[in-house]
Amino acid sequence: MEHPGVQRAARQTFAFTARDTNCLVSFFTDPVHRDRADRHATLAATIVAQYRAAASEYPDDEGFHRIVSELAAVSPEFAELWAVGDVQPSGQLIKELSHPLVGALHFESTQLRIPARPASPS
Repeated sequence: MEHPGVQRAARQTFAFTARDTNCLVSFFTDPVHRDRADRHATLAATIVAQYRAAASEYPDDEGFHRIVSELAAVSPEFAELWAVGDVQPSGQLIKELSHPLVGALHFESTQLRIPARPASPS
């Protein structure tokens, strides 16, 4: 369970709403998120390349395929970047936001790899 203060801070900082259930989708479809992200075009290419790398590890995962199909249908920018085919391993990103109340915010984002679930005991 998330701490309510943390959840509220994330909503206020990133303009997340109840409809935001996937950060990748929000990045490409939410105009508020787009307006706050400095270097959006550069960051967008990196995010798509990292998502492709993650998806390539699970080629039969319907969740990855569904997100790509749905997002490509509503975001020409995502569809164009996906078609490029770039792949980039996950790692650190510097995200810069322009918040209307507090100004420039700088975040380090690290995508952590979660090992496969251990097999269930027989």
